[in-house]
Amino acid sequence: NAILREEIDAEVILRTGRRIPGVRPIGGVFAPISVVRMARGDAYGAEDWREGEPGSLGEIAYRTEVINRQLCRDVALFAFQHARKSGAKVFGGPKFTVSPVYEGMLKEEMDKAALLYPSVRYEPQLIDATFALLLATTGEALVIPSLNRDGDLLSYMVLQMFGSIAGA
Repeated sequence: NAILREEIDAEVILRTGRRIPGVRPIGGVFAPISVVRMARGDAYGAEDWREGEPGSLGEIAYRTEVINRQLCRDVALFAFQHARKSGAKVFGGPKFTVSPVYEGMLKEEMDKAALLYPSVRYEPQLIDATFALLLATTGEALVIPSLNRDGDLLSYMVLQMFGSIAGA
């Protein structure tokens, strides 16, 4: 997947969980749930390193993650376009309360996209609440914009809710 994304210079990944004939979804979930995630940046490709004595309690690990506004805008706009096309609600989002600068950038673009698509229902949630609330979802079609790593994890959970991660 990574090779293909690089080859076509992809910015956004769309993974949709939907009913598979003959497979019983978890908890009566039946409406499609789409995860719209960044195709690059964030935790993937981050620079990481350690300092201090290896194996000691004083050893420290660091990671520098990077996203940019254009990528955040692409994810947000695609999420709203996909929601409009599929009759879904845009739901979820990043943990912008803990990381208002980094993750807040995606939330800002989601809020701007919501103004451009007033007919699309918009219910922003923090990513941890999104995971929890998905387990209580009953049948509303959802589109969830996310950072790269959050979306990677979320898409596998969503696909399994419909019976198989094979769609990933």
